[in-house]
Amino acid sequence: MTFEQIESKVRDLADQQPDYVYDRGSHRDCQYNADGTQPGCIFGQALAAFDLEVPEDMEGTPIADLIGWLGINTSVLQRIWMRRVQSSQDTGHPWRETIEKVDAKLAGLLGQ
Repeated sequence: MTFEQIESKVRDLADQQPDYVYDRGSHRDCQYNADGTQPGCIFGQALAAFDLEVPEDMEGTPIADLIGWLGINTSVLQRIWMRRVQSSQDTGHPWRETIEKVDAKLAGLLGQ
């Protein structure tokens, strides 16, 4: 499993459901794994597509930390991208908007 595979799946999910706004429901943090009250967040759904289930005690762990725990190597820029996508999703932005906003912000930081 690579970061690029996960990133590609996250982007696919945003393309498939561009206007989807993730709702944490009664949970304090977003949930990676689906439960009876909500589907998994965008990263949870991407990981589930590769049959990777997040252990219960890792729920609420920042995505960059979780990816590292899973043994997936990432660059600093990739970790920043994941954190920003997760944060935007968690604060009620639609998935497509989230990806576009984070990509634009990072491109600006890189002078692209």
